[in-house]
Parts: sequence; structure tokens; C-alpha cells
Amino acid sequence: MKIVCFTGGTLGHIMPCVILIKEIKKRYNDVQVIVCATSKDTSYEVLKSEKIDKVYYIECSKMSKNIKSQVENLKAYNKIKKILKEEKVEIAYGFGGYISGIGILAAKSLKLKTYLHEQNSVMGKANKLLSKMVNKVFLSYPVKKIKKNYLLVGNPVYLNALNVKKDIYKIKKKILFTSGTLGAKVINDLAVNLINNGYLKEYDIYIVTGKKYYDNIRNKVSSRLIHIYPFSNNLINEIASSDIVVSRAGASTLFEIIGTSTLSIIIPSINVTNNHQYHNAVYFKELGCIEMIEEKDLTMSNFIHKLNMLNSDKDIYINNMKNYHSNKIYEHMIDEVLA
Repeated sequence: MKIVCFTGGTLGHIMPCVILIKEIKKRYNDVQVIVCATSKDTSYEVLKSEKIDKVYYIECSKMSKNIKSQVENLKAYNKIKKILKEEKVEIAYGFGGYISGIGILAAKSLKLKTYLHEQNSVMGKANKLLSKMVNKVFLSYPVKKIKKNYLLVGNPVYLNALNVKKDIYKIKKKILFTSGTLGAKVINDLAVNLINNGYLKEYDIYIVTGKKYYDNIRNKVSSRLIHIYPFSNNLINEIASSDIVVSRAGASTLFEIIGTSTLSIIIPSINVTNNHQYHNAVYFKELGCIEMIEEKDLTMSNFIHKLNMLNSDKDIYINNMKNYHSNKIYEHMIDEVLA
């Protein structure tokens, strides 16, 4: 049997896909899995996993009225359709990104079994449209309107995070500032202000800035003892080795935080579709797993207040994170699909 997974754009889309593929290969030796990603995803090392039998990188773009984009996406659609035929694929998963919508449409035209995994709490327009035609939509978060083919399972990233060992042998507590693949000025600036004003002296400080912010932040930090990186290829281990994480509310990052039971202050991005990061964070805030600060309320004093809350009620937050559980992700997303 051959399966295709469509994913790309961000690690939030790519990581659940790669983790699911590894589990498929662990459970079913005779299943081959190919991935269709975008041409901009070649730098992601995780797509070079030995568990992936083949990767196709395809030129595509956001669906729009722009003629150039439409022509490019039509070519991508036809190319994917040809790949599916030549590879004799039977099952298609869509994990998000521009490639996912085009790929699922191509798979449906060939009457393949099709499935979506929605990582965020608010479903995007493309997935809403596709959800009407696929066999099943696997949800990471509860949604307001449940349809017959919707199933709440959680995120494969969470199960992967459960197996990452915490680093308990540290001289100082570690605080990690991270803000996704592209970085976030507001989080980087917060870290710099806290450091330069002496608020985090009791912590070993790590900042993952995003590539475009690295030089600027490195030059602004007064201490050379701060660990500053433009990017991390192993963020899950950085999170697991931290006592406190300050982060955006990307779906994968949140599930890594919960799975590793790491205390966190989440600052949702306001520049995302349907404000989905806010809703991602609210879900876990209401479960008592995280602390959240909206950008409009972000001040150093507010941050220190939240930090003190986490430290004073540490055991409560950790217990709430350990009480979170997913709904048989692999049984639903793999065993039932491949049956």
C-alpha cells in the first residue's frame, strides 16, 4: 500500500505529518509513504527522514485571483495528479499549507480515500471547503460546529513530546524565549528588556530569535553569557530542558509544551488567520496548563507577575498538563484508516 501526505509552509504543518509517518512505518512494514511538500520546504531537515520513502517538492502558492498564482497552482495540481497515478497511491492525508488543498483536490479527482488533520483551534477556509469532501477530518482542538466526519483526536506532536526526557540536572533554572520559524519582534524585544534590566538573573537564558532578528538581538543584549540562536533544529529538546518557555501559540509548540509538562507564558500572534493562535492558547489556559498574555497587555511588570504565578503554583500547572490526554490519535489516524 502507498500513502501520500501533503504538507508544507511551517513546522506546525510538517511536524505532525513526519511524526505520524514514523508511527505508520513502525506499525506497518509493508506501507510506503511519500510526501508532497512545497519548493520552499527543502531546508527542513525533518523531511529528509529515512522513514519517508520519497519527497516531491512542488511549486505552488496561496490560492488567489492572481492569474500567475492560478497558472502555477494548476500546474501543481496536474503534476500531483500524475505523481499519484504513477506511484499508485491509495490514501491521501492533508496536513495544511498551500500544497495540502491542491493535493487533496487532486486525490479526490482520482477517487482516493482522503483525510485532513487540522492543527489549529479555528479551521481555515481551505480546510472548511475540503472538509465537505474528505472521508474524515481529525481535529487537534474542539470546534464549535461538529460535523459527522469530524473527530477530535489531538496532535501527533503531543504523543512524541511525551517520550522526550526532561533535563533535571541543572545548576540554574533555564528560561527559553522562542517564537516560531520566522521569529517575533515582540518576544525578542521582551527578552532583551528583561535581560538588560536585570529581571532574570536567577535564570540561564536562551533565545531562539528567528534568522532575520539574530544579529540585531545579539547586538542589543548587554551580557555575552546569554545563549542566542537564530534557529533550532531540535526545539522539542530545548523546550524539554527548560523550566519556563516564553512562546507564540503555534499548534505544534503548544502540544510540545504540554507533552513535556513545561511551564510556559504564551503570547499569541495577532498576525495569523482567524486569530487562531489566541484560541489555541485559550483552550490550554482554560485547562489550567499555561499562562497567557495578549500583546496589548504585554509589559515587563505583567510578565514578571505571570512568571511569579508559574513559580509559586508550579505543581498545579504541571499536574494539569499531565491530566491532559489525547483521544487515541494513532488508532484513529492510522489503524482505522489503513484497515
